[in-house]
Amino acid sequence: MAIEASPGEFANLLTATLSTGARIDHPLYLSETLRLCEDKNIELRRRAISSLGQLNWPAGIGLPDSVFDTLEGSSERETDDQILANIIRTTFALSQRATDQESRAIALITSVLAKGDEYALHAASELFGFHTDKLTTSFLDVLFKQLLRVKTTNKGTLDNIDYGISNLLKKDNPDKVIRFLEDLLLAHPQKLTMDAFDSSIRAVLNNKALISKVLTRWFMRGDRILCEGVHTIIRTHYGKALPLEIDPSELKPSDLVHILFVARKTIGYLFIQPISAASILISLMRQTTDDKVLAELSKLLFDPLLLNFTGKVRDYLIQQSDIESGKLKAAIGNALKAIDDYLKDLRSVGNLAALHPGETQREAYHRHFSRLMTESYKEAEAKSVFLNLVSKSVLLYGRKSINYVYDLDRKPNRMETELQSFGTEIEIPRMENIDPFGLDYMLRIFRNEQFRI
Repeated sequence: MAIEASPGEFANLLTATLSTGARIDHPLYLSETLRLCEDKNIELRRRAISSLGQLNWPAGIGLPDSVFDTLEGSSERETDDQILANIIRTTFALSQRATDQESRAIALITSVLAKGDEYALHAASELFGFHTDKLTTSFLDVLFKQLLRVKTTNKGTLDNIDYGISNLLKKDNPDKVIRFLEDLLLAHPQKLTMDAFDSSIRAVLNNKALISKVLTRWFMRGDRILCEGVHTIIRTHYGKALPLEIDPSELKPSDLVHILFVARKTIGYLFIQPISAASILISLMRQTTDDKVLAELSKLLFDPLLLNFTGKVRDYLIQQSDIESGKLKAAIGNALKAIDDYLKDLRSVGNLAALHPGETQREAYHRHFSRLMTESYKEAEAKSVFLNLVSKSVLLYGRKSINYVYDLDRKPNRMETELQSFGTEIEIPRMENIDPFGLDYMLRIFRNEQFRI
């Protein structure tokens, strides 16, 4: 009994068939591929257009006009987003073979992206992410414009964009890609954050000049989504404190208001990274010779930075004071003198019973803080890939742990592990206990203030 099958049922075999056949008889299989690009069956059209970019082309054979004619005809007729995505991939692949057709390929991809949706944008993100080195300036300009339409729910597309941005940031002139990243964040301020671009964050952190450019540029603009992006980048840094510099090319040294604006944004968004914040303020001091601006920056060093972090920030400023000279050294010295006078006055008051909570209150707070830390630890542990792969044991007391490892003969071998102590230090802002509402209000003002145009 004969069994009839629809041609569409064999669509999955089409690409391999056409690609293999083109190695034997290229003209025949090229003509068949072009014919199938206009077939009535949508699955065959999808596979045929995809195959067109994967055909093996013998050496010395140019790209006939009929190939681009077929793709241009399909781009005008087709409304299926998957077909449009395949047209983008195929057009780019063919443009790499026929470089003289680049302008035609760019025009075709531009028209397809204008009518395409999620699949088309994902195909464009693949070009942007995985063929960055092959993209000319003209190609990049098209992708920069069209990829702003990305839907923030499409994580795969965003990952491709992130990878492309990180590659471009490593090149000599990153201005265009920084502008593209800005536009992308500003286009989706309620749905997209810098957390989605982890590869780009690493590229910025690995280049101090790039960190300086991004933080100066974005704090100067003052948009909340961009300033939060700077905070995300800096908080990703692990290890020792990260001293930072501003980029003078992004700053207007004669514009004293902007210098103070950047300083206040720095404190508002990098307050929990006080060494980074203090280093930026000192860097801003170097860019001005105006005595009033130096005095204002010195006041900001004192309040809120030194006033809240009397340990590490004070040590850092003492170290910097030994390096600097002139008015800058004097400005840092004024801030250090102000905190020393403040602490001296504070100690002169003596112990006030009203400022010391009783044992019951301290115990209640310790239980509350312990519960918060436990919940935070469990939340972090749940996100750990490593801890999800291994077993865990809780030791209540002792100086060593003992495990038994079995060899090939199933004989137990006693393994002893000496326990070592470890610790960490966290400096809590002083005003969190003395005036939490006042501190919060100040930081909110710094974060939200804008220039009136």
